[in-house]
Amino acid sequence: MQMKVSVIFIIWACLVSLLVSGCFDHAMVKGYAGPDMEVQELATIEINGNCYLEVDGAAVELPKLGLNDVHVQFRPGIRDIGWTLDPFFWGFDFSMGGTFKAEAGRTYKVQLRWLEKSLTEAEDHATWLEDMETKEVVVGRKPEWVDSKKSKGISF
Repeated sequence: MQMKVSVIFIIWACLVSLLVSGCFDHAMVKGYAGPDMEVQELATIEINGNCYLEVDGAAVELPKLGLNDVHVQFRPGIRDIGWTLDPFFWGFDFSMGGTFKAEAGRTYKVQLRWLEKSLTEAEDHATWLEDMETKEVVVGRKPEWVDSKKSKGISF
């Protein structure tokens, strides 16, 4: 009887773990100092947890969530942003950064694409920051080959 109860408990625990882990596809991170603000007063960056992020020269601690997004909220205004792909996770080191005007209520997403033939050659992959409402590239450059059938990648 005890064995049967143990097996049922293990199965139940596994099902609960799967259910809970599937419910959280991103984490929210406060990327600014000071008191909490309303979501509509902030700008948001969506980035993969397997990256390093700096906003205005300050490192932002990102939880490691595999390929799931981290939503970093920060104050609107002129922002200096930089990100680096975690070389241990991605197998290569690649960075991008720049300055842009972040608007309240907007979401900006870090994009990564590479050519099908290679993920390790620096000239064969690109990363940029895109305004999700307007699809405008606000930091970096989206190469022409990104829209080709040979382009692979993910949106963080």
